[in-house]
Amino acid sequence: MIPNEIYDLPEIRALDFEKNNFEGEVFVEEFFNASNTLEILRFSHNSLSGTIPVDVQKLINVRQFWFASNQLSGPIPNEISKLVNLKSLFLYENDLSGTIPQNIGQLLLIENFDISNNKISGTIPSSIGQMTKLKRLLLDQMSLTGSLPDSMGNLADLEDFSLNENSISGSIPTSFSKLSNLRSLSIRSNSITGPLPKLSSDQLEFLDVSDNQISGAIPGYLFASTSLERIYLSNNTFSGPIPANYFNITNLKDLWLNGNDLTGLIPDIPANRLLNITEILLNNNRLSGSVPTGICDLLALFPEQFVSLHADCEPLAGSDVPQTLCSCCTSCSVGKGLL
Repeated sequence: MIPNEIYDLPEIRALDFEKNNFEGEVFVEEFFNASNTLEILRFSHNSLSGTIPVDVQKLINVRQFWFASNQLSGPIPNEISKLVNLKSLFLYENDLSGTIPQNIGQLLLIENFDISNNKISGTIPSSIGQMTKLKRLLLDQMSLTGSLPDSMGNLADLEDFSLNENSISGSIPTSFSKLSNLRSLSIRSNSITGPLPKLSSDQLEFLDVSDNQISGAIPGYLFASTSLERIYLSNNTFSGPIPANYFNITNLKDLWLNGNDLTGLIPDIPANRLLNITEILLNNNRLSGSVPTGICDLLALFPEQFVSLHADCEPLAGSDVPQTLCSCCTSCSVGKGLL
């Protein structure tokens, strides 16, 4: 247990108790004795318990509120929005419940916001679009519902947005095209529908929209990017052909297109393209023809780097002929059949 006397130290500005074995109630009455001077609170990775009290509003000078990987329970109080100097809020991996406070957008200076892996439900407040200095917004593995707020397009500094394993529905707002500093967009395992809108791909390195219900054609602009390294579009309902320019991304490492309704032939790869590739997953689609020799040549050239090439090269039931011929694939599946 953290001794209560520590909170009576004069002019104390920082408390760093991260990665210890502290347990017990953290927000005791004495905790707020130094509320006017405290700026840094780092209590993550312990076994601390209790709820976040409304007295948290007394911590008016706090810039770092780090209580991740503990055993905190109860809701995030609305009063946390009064920490107007807060720059980072880390509450991930606790037992917090309730909803995200509707007035959370009052945290105008916040840059890092991570409340992932909790029991939080409800919607993403539209006020989140007021947090225009946000760089990292992580909301993974909770029970969030509703749609993505259009106001998120105001987050011009946002670099990393992760919303994996929730129950978000609706489409990705077209306002996301304004997120020009976005480096990582990961919204895997939701119920998102509609087409994949135009995204600013100048900085984008990581895109994961797999395990949703996104439809329409795979947009060709993705493969004009100079920064994308990993594209995961698996298990949606994308249709139409694979964009003919898919080999133009210099730094592409992973391309997962499996589990869609893609049709047509697999475009070949010219020499000296996709030299950083590690995985191409094309299985469980409606593609026809053969895996081109250019892809097989890459596999032969980089056998230790290019480790996964999946296609529908297993014959359909009652047939000796596979949907897609492949002489070099590392894994063969039975396809969905040709349209």
